[in-house]
Amino acid sequence: KNQIIINFAQESEEPSIEELKLFYKNMTNFNKKDRITIIGYAKKGINDSSSNARRLSLKRALFLRSLFLEENYEITDIHIKALGFNSNIEGNKDIVVITND
Repeated sequence: KNQIIINFAQESEEPSIEELKLFYKNMTNFNKKDRITIIGYAKKGINDSSSNARRLSLKRALFLRSLFLEENYEITDIHIKALGFNSNIEGNKDIVVITND
């Protein structure tokens, strides 16, 4: 099982250039026949609601899914989960975790 963790700046919908390079470098570990799960997380800002964090985590996951689709992965093989804020994550809570089954 392969895993990529992409870090995001707080409140950013897209990763930095460095994180995008990391994404493309690690994308080669995934096979087009794989089922891929993209799980988005977002830190809750001081005045944010949980639904704001979930919405941002969804936008991040969808952005990364679009990069897989540009590389001709099947949309039906990519599962998106927008989990919003998770206090159990160590370190940066603004991440997207990509795994394959």
